[in-house]
Amino acid sequence: MVNTYSFNIEREGIAPHRIDRRIAATVIDILRRFFEKVENAMIMVCDNTDGKQEKRRVLFNRWFDIYNDGTLSSRSAEVREGYYQLLVSIYFKNDNPNKQQLVRSFNEMMSRDIYEIIV
Repeated sequence: MVNTYSFNIEREGIAPHRIDRRIAATVIDILRRFFEKVENAMIMVCDNTDGKQEKRRVLFNRWFDIYNDGTLSSRSAEVREGYYQLLVSIYFKNDNPNKQQLVRSFNEMMSRDIYEIIV
């Protein structure tokens, strides 16, 4: 069995907010603890309801580049259907014993026409 989870960050309210470095520090701490279990893997879907999915992916990739100590790997994919864009990534430890299965399953999932399933 492969331990794969999703990760979600939601802000309270709809008012615009400034960039707060404490958010990154909090998210990174949560994920460090999560990945202490080598078998864990995380799938992240960038919310696209407000058209800011690309900004979310850029921000998370920046955090990954800054804070990854070399022990994590990721794969990313994009599904487009007209104006609909779905950005998905999977993160896992390099020494995850299920790494090949995770990558194979992720690639398989993203190569299917999953648009109908999501909507």
